[in-house]
Amino acid sequence: MDRRSFLKAGTAGLGVGLTLTSAQAVAGENGKKWGQRPKLPDAVDHEAFAARVIEEFTTNKRSCSESMVIVGCEVMKVDSVLLPEMMYGLAGGIGRCGYACGLVTGGAVVLSMAISAVETERATAWPMAMASVESYVTAFEQMPSVLAAADQPTANCYTISKVNLRDPEERKNMNGPTGVKMMVCKPIAKEAAMLLAGCLQVIIDTYR
Repeated sequence: MDRRSFLKAGTAGLGVGLTLTSAQAVAGENGKKWGQRPKLPDAVDHEAFAARVIEEFTTNKRSCSESMVIVGCEVMKVDSVLLPEMMYGLAGGIGRCGYACGLVTGGAVVLSMAISAVETERATAWPMAMASVESYVTAFEQMPSVLAAADQPTANCYTISKVNLRDPEERKNMNGPTGVKMMVCKPIAKEAAMLLAGCLQVIIDTYR
């Protein structure tokens, strides 16, 4: 199957339309610069950050990865439709495959954005981002809400949720007021959002 047929078949099956408008809206004149650089605030209100993440995750029915990035964009004054949309495929442990939790991948994106706000040279920013994300993931694995759900330190979606999201029947266990999303994922999302806000504050205090 050629590339055009593959994209057409894929979008037909998913009910998604692919356009260039979002990318064009943020691309620079040379096609390589993508929008404005993030701006870090003087301080991050941990409780407000977590409340917004939970609002997106529950009331607005976003995925965990989307929720983290949407709020991260708000805090860093990044006006981008594209960034949250790029999180679509990370839900459910990357494409519902049960791997890295979206709170982890979404958090990694937010922290990388924050580093880009304080350091523009890739050679310097890359190791800074790696260290920041490593600290976040290591702390995430040890969060009380994660340990309560998984009985072990982990950042794995399936290990935490115990739901095989590739199975349409098992996916039904995620939804509803007593589903896994509300009973298991929501408290983890709140704690992870508080943790992420703290990591952002460390970047602010250290590098600004």
